[in-house]
Amino acid sequence: MSRIRRLSIRGIRNFGDEKEEALIRFSRPLTLILGPNGTGKTTIIEALKFATCGEFPPGSDRGKSFIHDPTLSTTSSVRGVIRAEIIDVVGNIYTICRTIESTKANVTRFKTLDSALSRVNKDTKEVISITNRCTNVDTELTLAMGVSKPILDYVIFCHQEDLSWPFQDGKKLKERFDEIFDSAKFNKALENIMKLIKDLKQRVNILKEQKQNYQLIVNEVIDKETKLEDNKKRLENSKIKIEEFNKELEPVIQKIKKLEKIDVEYKDLQSEQKRKKAEYDMFKQQLDNLKKDLQNIFEDTTEKLLKEIESYDEELIGKINEIDEFKKKLRDITEKESTISNKLANERVTNGSLRQQIKDHEKKIILRNQILNESLSSWNLNIVDSNVSELEVIAFTKRLQEKMRELEHKLEENKIKREEEEKELQKTVDTLRDKYLKLDTEKNLKENEIIETRKEIDKIKLDIMQLSAESNKLNFIESKLQKVQIRIQQLNDAIDVDTMKKEIDDKIKIRNEMDTLLNTIDEEITLLLKQSSLQTELELNKSALVIKEKEIEKLKKKHEEKIISLLDIKDLSQIKLKNNFDMVQKELINEIESINQKIRTEEHQIATLETTISHIEHELQNKKKEINLNKEKISLICSYKNFDEVLLLQSKKVKDLQDKRGMFAHQSAAYKEYMKQLRNTNPCCPLCHRGFDKIETITTLLKEMETEIENHPNRLKECEKELKEQQEKYDKMLQLKPIVERIIQLEEIELEKLTSNLEKFKNKLNESRTTAIELKTKNLILKKN
Repeated sequence: MSRIRRLSIRGIRNFGDEKEEALIRFSRPLTLILGPNGTGKTTIIEALKFATCGEFPPGSDRGKSFIHDPTLSTTSSVRGVIRAEIIDVVGNIYTICRTIESTKANVTRFKTLDSALSRVNKDTKEVISITNRCTNVDTELTLAMGVSKPILDYVIFCHQEDLSWPFQDGKKLKERFDEIFDSAKFNKALENIMKLIKDLKQRVNILKEQKQNYQLIVNEVIDKETKLEDNKKRLENSKIKIEEFNKELEPVIQKIKKLEKIDVEYKDLQSEQKRKKAEYDMFKQQLDNLKKDLQNIFEDTTEKLLKEIESYDEELIGKINEIDEFKKKLRDITEKESTISNKLANERVTNGSLRQQIKDHEKKIILRNQILNESLSSWNLNIVDSNVSELEVIAFTKRLQEKMRELEHKLEENKIKREEEEKELQKTVDTLRDKYLKLDTEKNLKENEIIETRKEIDKIKLDIMQLSAESNKLNFIESKLQKVQIRIQQLNDAIDVDTMKKEIDDKIKIRNEMDTLLNTIDEEITLLLKQSSLQTELELNKSALVIKEKEIEKLKKKHEEKIISLLDIKDLSQIKLKNNFDMVQKELINEIESINQKIRTEEHQIATLETTISHIEHELQNKKKEINLNKEKISLICSYKNFDEVLLLQSKKVKDLQDKRGMFAHQSAAYKEYMKQLRNTNPCCPLCHRGFDKIETITTLLKEMETEIENHPNRLKECEKELKEQQEKYDKMLQLKPIVERIIQLEEIELEKLTSNLEKFKNKLNESRTTAIELKTKNLILKKN
């Protein structure tokens, strides 16, 4: 345990001035500090705290009131020095020196100059010094002392003001205890250790699994190597046999090569014979053909024959020329034909495009009429018919334009009015905003002035309080100074200086001798303390040994029969039980470890099976949810089971409605044409071309047709509306077709597969759980035994 041997104080509170140092020696095992109030007992504790921790006492204004006041000194600055000598557990001497300074000027300035720590080695007497510039002296000193800073602060050198612990405030109390016992570091270290243990366990499990896998791979490799060696031997034997066979086959191969050459020559001769025979047959056939073709054999001289051939050649050339002329004419005709066909095709294309343009123009006219009717109805004007002329349309558009201009004019007037109103409102808002800003700035200025005046008042109050305290201190110090001066004068008159110096030197010598004696006594005390502690330990060990022997005898008597049956021995006193117990214990531990290993593997398997089961169940739930959602979507339209039939019926409905709409679209034009034909003189039926007996039948037929034409637009709209609804339904059903297929797939394939997998894994889980329970019961039985 480390201890403080000496403490010297200078320029601190009521201890000495710049020239004198107050030296305090701490004796062992205990030092009592006694004295009346104001003599400096608390200052010694504060100085020790400052020396060891580097912290100023509370209520000292960060050390300003801890040092002598420079305003009362003759010099411009005052220094305070605290030096402490500490001996650590090993016996090394540490000397800490801390210096603070206060200077007087317009404002008193306070600063900590430096902190120096020196160490004297016990054996080598080597001195090592460090300062705050190179390292943190406080941490080095606390490490050397072997005591943490919170213990020094809150326990050993606790100030009077900090004696009362915050028992009511649990948070602060916990923080203080955490600082003292350094529980935050302990907790962090514990967490790190737990994490490391967990990681190591995981790594060990992984390595074990890897080891097992690698062992399997090694076994496979060994098997494969043995197989490979066998195959190599077999291969070598087969190579030797092949070489022997090759040697035996060499003469046979040479014979075969000779026979192959002979065979090739024979085949060449055969092919040559066949070729010659084919040429002969061909020439013979040509000769026979020529004989057949020649009807009249020329039986005259060769000269005449040549003349005949020449005349035939001339005729042939003439015929060829005629054929060329005919071919040229044919080419011209084909070119003309192609140009005409191209023109005809272009004309057809233009005709088709013009027809399409006419249709588009008709549609545009219908759309224009609709828009015109909508605009006229919005302006409460008469609606136009479908057979309206272009002049009427132009007239209506002009009227609409005039109406629009009037409306725009009104809008512009309203806009101007609104803008003027907005401008006036903006002006009022701006004026109000300016007023608000002025008032806000004035308010802020006034508030700041009030705060500043309050601060100044507080400062003045503090200055007055300090001045009153300082004046009280000055009066007290002046009275003390007067008393001291009178005492000094009396002593100067009464004492001889030389004799006093001699006495001081003698006393210093005596003090040094006493210090050496005290050091030797301290060393002797430490040795005695060690000896006494060792003696007490020895006595305790002896008593503990006697107690243990008695306990062993009791245990032997109690468990004699069990031990004899377990170890298979006759007498306990003759045999050392430890070796036998160790052997049995090792066997049991090995068996328990093997069982634990099996339990761990089973638990690992259980965990994996549980995770897979939960995953499969989750997947099943998701699939079922998906099926239900898809069924809900489909149920709005139809059942998913007869979906294809409903889809076919819906497509038929849509086709029927499209045909119906086409019929309605062309019905009005056909009726108008029929009515034109019926209004002619001596009309007949436009379909069957039969005449009418009476005029009344024609008039009734015309009326019926007119009523049909009047009702036609409504029917067409209803048909189009129904077609749109049915088409939308059909489109929705087409969109839902893949969903229906997905439902069927899920219900028929995936759900069955998942349920079967789930049942398999559940059976495996039950088996592994039963095995794990059996192993655990076996393990418990072994542990009990």
